[in-house]
Amino acid sequence: MHAETLRSASGGTGPRTLPYRIPDFVGRERELGQVLDALRGGATVLVHGMAGVGKTALAVHAGHEAAARFPDGQLFVDLHGYSPSRAPLPPATALAALLAQLEVPRSRLPDDLDGRAALWRAHTAGRRLLVVLDNAAGAVQLRPLLPGTPSAAVLATSRRRLTAVDGAQQVPLGVMPDGDAEALFAAVSGRPGAGAARGCGGLPLAVRIAAARFRNHPWWTTADLGRRLGDQRSRLAEFRTSDRDLSAVFALSYRELAPAQQRMFRLLGVHPGTHLTVPAAAALADAAATDAEVLLEELHDAHLLDQESRSGYTLHDLLAEHARSLTMPGERSAALDRLLGYYSEGGDAEWHARERPNLRAVVEHALEHQRHDQAWCIADHAARYLRAEGYRDDFLAVALDGLTGARAAGETHGLVRSLDNVANAHWESCELELALSAAEEWWRLARTTDDTVSRASSLSRIGTLHSMSGDYQRAVGYYRASLAENAPDPALTALVLGNLSHAQEMLGDLGPALDSASRARELREQTADEHGWVLSTAQLSLVLARLGRIDEALSAIRATVDTAERLAIPFCQAWARTDCAEILLMAGRPAEAQEQAERACALLIPRNHPLMLTLAANVLGDACRALGRPRLALDHYRVALDNAERLGFRRQQNRARAGYDDARAALRQ
Repeated sequence: MHAETLRSASGGTGPRTLPYRIPDFVGRERELGQVLDALRGGATVLVHGMAGVGKTALAVHAGHEAAARFPDGQLFVDLHGYSPSRAPLPPATALAALLAQLEVPRSRLPDDLDGRAALWRAHTAGRRLLVVLDNAAGAVQLRPLLPGTPSAAVLATSRRRLTAVDGAQQVPLGVMPDGDAEALFAAVSGRPGAGAARGCGGLPLAVRIAAARFRNHPWWTTADLGRRLGDQRSRLAEFRTSDRDLSAVFALSYRELAPAQQRMFRLLGVHPGTHLTVPAAAALADAAATDAEVLLEELHDAHLLDQESRSGYTLHDLLAEHARSLTMPGERSAALDRLLGYYSEGGDAEWHARERPNLRAVVEHALEHQRHDQAWCIADHAARYLRAEGYRDDFLAVALDGLTGARAAGETHGLVRSLDNVANAHWESCELELALSAAEEWWRLARTTDDTVSRASSLSRIGTLHSMSGDYQRAVGYYRASLAENAPDPALTALVLGNLSHAQEMLGDLGPALDSASRARELREQTADEHGWVLSTAQLSLVLARLGRIDEALSAIRATVDTAERLAIPFCQAWARTDCAEILLMAGRPAEAQEQAERACALLIPRNHPLMLTLAANVLGDACRALGRPRLALDHYRVALDNAERLGFRRQQNRARAGYDDARAALRQ
C-alpha cells in the first residue's frame, strides 16, 4: 500500500516524493530555464544562494515541471544542512532514505557508507530518475548521493557554492527584481503592496513573511507597512510570525561558520556602506589584507556576501542588520574607530574610485556617531574627488556633512577646508547665492589665519561668482586681491590669472587679458602642469582670436586640443574643444566649429557639468545657425538657456536668448 502511494499517476511507474508545489510561485524565468535545460541533459544541477532566497521553491517547482521526463521516479530528500534543532543528515542516512523510496528493504542495506553508495548506484543504473536533494550542507555530504548513470539527474540546493562537486551545473539564485517581488507580495497577501516589497530587499522569504502579516492585518495600509519596513537598521523584527523568523534562518547560516568567519561577519555589519573592499574589511577586523580577503571569500562561498566586482563585495541589508545585532557594544565601537581611521587616511584616485560608493555613507555615519573630526576629514578628501569626477549630488551632500562636522569640532582648519568645499559644491549645483554666502564666510575665517592659500582661494571663488553674474569689474577686483596675497601655490596663481584674463576679455581690456593669460601659461609650463596648461592656453587662444590674430589662435588651440586628447581627461577635452569651436567661428569656419562643439557636448552631457555644457551648447547653436540650420540651432540654444538660467550665468543666458530669437526669425523667413 505504501509503495502504491508513491507511484506516478501520470504515465510513470516509479515513486513520486516531491513536496507540494506552491501555487504562488512568481518569476525566476531565467533560472528556471537554466535548471530545466540542464536536467534535460541529465546533469547534476546545484542551485545555490543566500538564506531565504527561494532555492527550495525553485527546485520543487522545476522538479514538477520536469517530472514527465523522468518516468522511473522523482525522489526527494531534505539533507537538513541548515535546519533548526537538527544536525545535517549524514550521507549514509540520506542514502537509506533514497533507497527506501526505491523500495529497497532496510534489511538489505550495508552498514557502511561505501556499501550503501554502491547499492544506490546499482539501483539507479539505467533508470530515468530525478533526484532532488534539498538543503545540502557541503560537498562531502552531497557527493556520495550522486548516481553513477547519466539517465538519472540530480537537482540539489545549498547555501554554499559547493565548487568541489565536480561537473555540477551551477545556478546561482539572487534576490528578486522589484517587479517580481511586488507580484509575489500581491499573490501572498491578496492585495497590491504599492511598493511595500521594496522594504524586503528582494528576499522572497522576507516578502512572504511581510505579505502574510499584511494579509492577517486587514486594517493595515501599505503606508503602515512601509513605515514598519522603512528603517534600514531595525527591520528584522518585522520579519517574524508564529512559525517563521528571518533572524532564525540567518542564525543557522552564522552557526555553521568558523569563529574567525563569524567575527568577520559580525564586524562587516558595522560598515555603513554598500561596497565592502578588502582594505576596509581588514581595518574593521584589525587584520592583514591577505587574511581579510580569505575570510571574505569564505563568506562569499557561504552566500553571506555577494561579489559585485573585482574591487569589492556587498552585504544584503537584512544580513547586515543581523550581523550588527550579533556584535557587542565594545566590539562595535572599536571596529568603527578602526574603520573611520582607515577612511580618514584616504588614498589616491584609484583608492577613491574603489571606495566611492561608500564615501557619503561613511561621512554620515561618522556624524551620526559624533566622530566630528573624522567626519570633516573624510569629507574633505572625498569631496575633492567627487567634484573632480563629476558626482555633483554626492559632492554637495558630503561637503555639507563635512561642514557640519567641522562646526561641531570647532576646528578652524577644518572649517576653512569645509567652507571651501561647500562654496564649490553650491556653485556647481547652480546655487549661486548659497555659494557666495559660503565663499564670503570662508574668506572671513581665512582672514583670521596665516593661510595665504585659503585667503587667495576664497577671494578667487568670490570673484568667479561675481563673474558668472555678469559683474566683471567687481570680479577683477577680487582676482587682483587674490593675487596680492602672494600665495605660494603656482597652480592657484595660474588659475586666478586665467580667471582674471577672462574677466578682462569680457570687459574688452584685451591687452591686459593677453598679459594675464600669458603669465598663467608660463606658470603652468614651469610646473609641468599639463592639465592646467590646457586651460591656460585655451584662454590665451581666445584672447588672441579677439585681437584678430586668428592664425596664432588656431595654432595654439589645436595644440591645446591635441594635449587634452592625449591626457584623456574628459573635462579638459570638452574645455579645449569648446574654445576651439569658438575660435573656428571667429575664423569663419562654422562646419569645423560644429564638429568640435558636438564632440564637447558628447563629453559633457553624461557627466552632468551644466557650466561647461552651457558654453558648448551656445557655440554649437551659433555654428548651426551660421550653417543655415536654424531649427537645429534652436534645440542647442534651449539646452544652453535652461542651464544658464539654472546657473545664473548672465552672459551665456543673454547669448542663448539672442541666438534663439535669431534662429526663430530665420525660420519665419
